[in-house]
Amino acid sequence: MQHNKLHESQIFEILMQLFDSIEAIHNTRFTFNDLKPENIMLSMDKNNSVKVTMVDYGYAKQYKSKNVHI
Repeated sequence: MQHNKLHESQIFEILMQLFDSIEAIHNTRFTFNDLKPENIMLSMDKNNSVKVTMVDYGYAKQYKSKNVHI
């Protein structure tokens, strides 16, 4: 596996995708509960853009109350 340094713009894109993913999970009334570097996969698409994928939803929990604010 080759490790390359990321540019500032790529880091920003990674963080935005990660935040969007967490928001999407919360919008379905789930919590991820196991956010750590090992559960964030990075890949490059055909346009050489970084793509973020969150993995290992084993600790995800669904909450029932609509009044929960995360």
